[in-house]
Amino acid sequence: MTEILPGINNLDLFGIGNGIDSSLSEIEEWLKGMEYPWTALRNLDDFVAKIIQKKKDFTEDNKGLFPFGIRPFCEEKCFPEPYCFVEGFVYFGESTKVEALSHYTKDVIFGKNCTIESSCQITGPAVFGDNVHLHHGVTITGCSKNGPKSVLVGNNVNIYPHAVVKASIIMDGANIYSGSYVPISIVGPNARVGSQNSLDDIKTNDNQSRSIVIHYKLESLATELTRMGTIIGANTKLESGVTADPGTIVAPNKTIPRGETIRGIIGLEK
Repeated sequence: MTEILPGINNLDLFGIGNGIDSSLSEIEEWLKGMEYPWTALRNLDDFVAKIIQKKKDFTEDNKGLFPFGIRPFCEEKCFPEPYCFVEGFVYFGESTKVEALSHYTKDVIFGKNCTIESSCQITGPAVFGDNVHLHHGVTITGCSKNGPKSVLVGNNVNIYPHAVVKASIIMDGANIYSGSYVPISIVGPNARVGSQNSLDDIKTNDNQSRSIVIHYKLESLATELTRMGTIIGANTKLESGVTADPGTIVAPNKTIPRGETIRGIIGLEK
């Protein structure tokens, strides 16, 4: 096996493994076993499916207390408001607040103390951690074709009004601001995606059947993904109005100024 390149791997981009292993979140523990972040995007559907099946097994064991189907499975102190539309398996954790007029379709799980405001559209498979806040009109969905079908969101995440997250991994403490479009991407711990950003995932001027290739330190790393958005390192901030080309990678602890167009590898030694 080729040696994993420093700087562009999960350890360096997201800080995974720098601390005590017992402090790692479930997402970090999963990412730690992979060479590069795009490997996680390729394996996203399988990982999310395992979490959902485990939760389904739990609810099946307790179906006399918590029926599901056209109604969500609700833990203690969770009271969805009227006119929440549910199709398939939907699970709301303890003390989660579910406002009216949102739509939940096909295998959706929320952890504890979450807030889902009105008019959100959540299409699974999708798994959310604890203390997640989806503001008014947020859209969460997988890819219709040629990409992951699932979404994975960590703990203490805020996604602001009318943002769209598609087939992505959003790590603990991240913030995605109003009107931003985040497809087939990874947003690192405590990273910020400012308002009205567009992280493009399709190459319009190239053969779309080709794998996206990352060029780094004289190496060409095939992602085996024909569609990929942006990978954003820990604590990095994209200010408002940023546009990113497919396959862009931004190093940790960086700030991308308002209105910039970015591509390739940003902030890492090339």
